[in-house]
Amino acid sequence: MTRATADSPLIGTLNERGLHSSLKQWLAVRGDLFEQPLDGHVIDILRDGELIEVQTRGLGQMRRKLARLLPNHVVRVVMPLAAERVIVREDESGKELSRRRSPLHDELISVCRELVAAPELLAEQNFRLQVLLIHEEEVRRPSTSKRCRRRGGWEVVERRLLSIERSHIFADPVDLLALLPTGLKEPFGTKELAQALACSRRLSQQVCYCLRKLDLLSIAGKEGNALQYERTVA
Repeated sequence: MTRATADSPLIGTLNERGLHSSLKQWLAVRGDLFEQPLDGHVIDILRDGELIEVQTRGLGQMRRKLARLLPNHVVRVVMPLAAERVIVREDESGKELSRRRSPLHDELISVCRELVAAPELLAEQNFRLQVLLIHEEEVRRPSTSKRCRRRGGWEVVERRLLSIERSHIFADPVDLLALLPTGLKEPFGTKELAQALACSRRLSQQVCYCLRKLDLLSIAGKEGNALQYERTVA
């Protein structure tokens, strides 16, 4: 077993790079076990009976793994969201060409964008979701891949952690409902929610979808073709 010590807290992350490795370093405490095999999977951090998994992309990718672990283990998934992102462009050799601050930034409510593939996880008794609002660098290099054409031929090769602004744990579905604006009048549509949250219409749709799947919103009717929602709990 690989155990963290005060002198070497990052044993188990030495072969990793970028954001995933940096977050494991930030999370590490004395006595943690890293990269432990359990129930057919490898666990990022094992700590006093709690399994800690760092996931830098959508939760949908973890559904099968979590389905196997959650019945018998408490699992905390740690997910970063970029409150601030600096886009760094490098050439093929890694030499920096430019950097700029992205106009896009995440808030806590942005977690619904990652949850939309599996919102039911928040209803699992053994599941915890820790969201970290971070400042990061997104490193891009030229690519000939077809999937990179929409970025003008630039491919994201690495994300680098600069700092952590805030940490928030979702341990119950109502923790997600609490992110709705307190002054939001009901019933409301996704357009009104987007205005209240100062977010995109797409994100407001994802918020409503997640809350409906968790039985925290119900359909109250329609206004034209737009569904109207109301809370099912106070």
